Amino acid sequence: MPNVIPNGLDAIGQIFGEFQVVNRAVPKWLTDSRTGNRLAVDRLFPELGIAVQFKNDLSIPQPMEASHDERLDELCRQAGITLLKIDPHDAISAPSLIEIRGALSAVARRVAQWQGGPEIKREIMPRIAATKAACQEMLDLLTLVPKTWEEPTPRYRAGRRARWQRQLGQSWGQSRKSWQLFGQNRMAVAGVVLIVLFGLMSIAHPILRKTVMKKGIYDPVTGYDMMMMHPAPPSLGHLLGTDSLGRDVLSMLLYATTPTFVVGIAAALSTAIIGTIMGVVSAYFRGGIDTILSHISDAMLLVPAPLFMVMIGMRFRDIEPATLGLIYGVIAGAGGAAIVMRSHALTIANKPFIDAARIAGGEGWHIIRKHILPHMLPLAALYMMLAVTSAVVADAFVSFWGFSRSYMNWGNIIYSSFVYSTALTSGVEWHVLIPPSIALSLFAAAFYFVSQGLHELADPRLQAR
Repeated sequence: MPNVIPNGLDAIGQIFGEFQVVNRAVPKWLTDSRTGNRLAVDRLFPELGIAVQFKNDLSIPQPMEASHDERLDELCRQAGITLLKIDPHDAISAPSLIEIRGALSAVARRVAQWQGGPEIKREIMPRIAATKAACQEMLDLLTLVPKTWEEPTPRYRAGRRARWQRQLGQSWGQSRKSWQLFGQNRMAVAGVVLIVLFGLMSIAHPILRKTVMKKGIYDPVTGYDMMMMHPAPPSLGHLLGTDSLGRDVLSMLLYATTPTFVVGIAAALSTAIIGTIMGVVSAYFRGGIDTILSHISDAMLLVPAPLFMVMIGMRFRDIEPATLGLIYGVIAGAGGAAIVMRSHALTIANKPFIDAARIAGGEGWHIIRKHILPHMLPLAALYMMLAVTSAVVADAFVSFWGFSRSYMNWGNIIYSSFVYSTALTSGVEWHVLIPPSIALSLFAAAFYFVSQGLHELADPRLQAR
């Protein structure tokens, strides 16, 4: 294509050169029922269902009336024909090219969703792609010549704003529908309430230590109340009692909530991100990439993530909670999560709207980001919840056996209730053992309950019930 902006007449010839054209077409469906007169369009591309009417064309003996123009629009719309109005003499404008590109995208979607013979699709889709590429090449050429680019009119900006508002409304409506479906599961709602409760516990502890809890008595690590013998049962001064070292059990319980959340969130995010990326990339690009990533997932299945966390905790005793959660997420995300996400992504990649996106000129990463990833979010959220449950239990197990005591968590408190009570009092401190055990069980159960609600959102078969 020469590096010159063509006029409207030449641009139509260059863009639609791959398709059959009828000049000054007078089809039967362009009959005005009011007057009985046949109307005409300057160019008709019957294979695409697109018509072109040249405005301000001097070859027309008499100027068309406004009613004639409106009737032409109405008849084309009734026949399912996209009517484009192009100035034949002036240089083609960017809005006109954008309108042509939109019409070609609509044709591509119709062809992709057509239930006819696949041989017709294979024959016409490459031609549509070439036509779209010619239009895009001409539009790219316009961007190199700033004077030919027309500033968006207020009407165009208003249309774009309306489109954004429509998309926002659709997203809000879908969110409300998902929440209503999620709220029908009482266990899922109970899980959300429990997660909020644990979040309040994590937030409340620093506030209580700065206001009502004296540091020398209620410090979760070095606190000691000299006014009583330890371990002490629950009382007004110590609602859950104290352990053999004189530490307040409630303060330790609240203090251990934050590291537990850190482990769970790190594991959830890393599991979802790694599993989704590996699954989507493997399903979309196939070939050698799919083979390599599938072998990596198979290898990760041989090392269960909780067992790997225990091994890491035994070897590195001072590892931080975020690092431990990240390690869990890498193993779990690259293993079972990636395999399930790949299977789901394969189903989405074979949908007709993905074929339409390819024909419309979408590239690999654009299709993944705009069309595949949004459909992966419910399943990714489900794996996030399951990862929290497994990672938190594994972290508590590591601390329970005394492999890692660099930070306090509920497993560490349970471990202390056995070790120090046996050494100092020759008995199990039940008021120290029971609260962190219940907290650990409820924390894991909360995320499991939420995962059940998300499962209903991710599985259409469960929604149908």
